[in-house]
Amino acid sequence: MAQYYIYQNGENLGPIEEADFVTMVDKGDTSDDALSCLVGASSWDPIASTYKSITGNDLVAQAVPAEPVVEAPVETKAEDTAQPVEQVEQVEQVEQVEQVE
Repeated sequence: MAQYYIYQNGENLGPIEEADFVTMVDKGDTSDDALSCLVGASSWDPIASTYKSITGNDLVAQAVPAEPVVEAPVETKAEDTAQPVEQVEQVEQVEQVEQVE
């Protein structure tokens, strides 16, 4: 099975077995601007080109996961809390009686 070198972030990695190369790329362990070279070859190619020649598939750019949105807890005061329906109805009845008087 073929072996490859990967050049990324100023470092050479490898030799890497073909299956491991594909796994690294699939997992997003390589950068989009990384280069690759078949062991014994004299030129470096974009990693997407090598990936396509091995798998037959285009390399899909790895999406950077968005930071989760965390909402701050909302502080409520005792007077801000909702009253049970029975209490609201009682207050409305008292208000109506006070208006009549």
